[in-house]
Amino acid sequence: MTMKTEKVAPEAVSRMQQDYLSTLTGPQDAYWQEGLIPPSDHLIIEVEGRQAGYVVLDSNRQMLQFHVEEAFLRDAPDLFKQVLESHGVKTAMAATIEPFYFSLCLDVQKKAEVHTYLFSDIRKQEPVLATITGHVFRKANNDDLFKVVPLFSGGDEFVDTETIEAHFGGELGYARMVIEGGILHVLEKDGEIVGTGELRERKAWVPFADVGMIVNKKYRRKGVGTYILSMLKQQANLQGLEPICSCEAGNLGSRKAVENAGFITRNRVVQFSF
Repeated sequence: MTMKTEKVAPEAVSRMQQDYLSTLTGPQDAYWQEGLIPPSDHLIIEVEGRQAGYVVLDSNRQMLQFHVEEAFLRDAPDLFKQVLESHGVKTAMAATIEPFYFSLCLDVQKKAEVHTYLFSDIRKQEPVLATITGHVFRKANNDDLFKVVPLFSGGDEFVDTETIEAHFGGELGYARMVIEGGILHVLEKDGEIVGTGELRERKAWVPFADVGMIVNKKYRRKGVGTYILSMLKQQANLQGLEPICSCEAGNLGSRKAVENAGFITRNRVVQFSF
């Protein structure tokens, strides 16, 4: 079977991508579906002049999605191998909520490692933070912009506005977006940002909402992450939303905070090597 691929705009595979997403057994984390997928390369798979499916590859030629149309399901293993060979794909990210794509990766992998844990909410959690007094949890505003950027960039020390504007363009733009969108919340004590939290309603995955947090290094191991997530859960529930979240497998502190906030992991994102 002769196959060829053609790079196209993401919109060109939107119908097939919706078919792909309809096969998933759970909601896909916003980081993957809205952060990694859109800027990556989308390629249509053609067989004898017919659209057989599509594949998404990131800038490192790592596969992020693979889909074939119903008429080509029997040919999927062969098409999958051809894509790997023709594009030099050595790794792929696939989640257990993506059963068909995951299985194709499993068939030909040489190594598989858990990369990310996907969490769903299983119990109500009363927000309690006894280790820090006088704190305020609220929606972020424009006055918080230059305070939260250092946390987003992995640091916690004060950075002057000129430095941030010169060297933290990506983090600054992201901070503006989540503040203006009403997504970002802050836990504040005496004018200092103790931590941040995000509550992101998923219009394409009703009634789910992604939650996440970052804790200032000075305040870690004090229950801050669990408190922020519990507050976000409470707000999500009041809006009739079901919170979900994720964390990388190696981030043991984050995983503990998430589990203490009443979440459980039933699914994984696995990195396959071929």
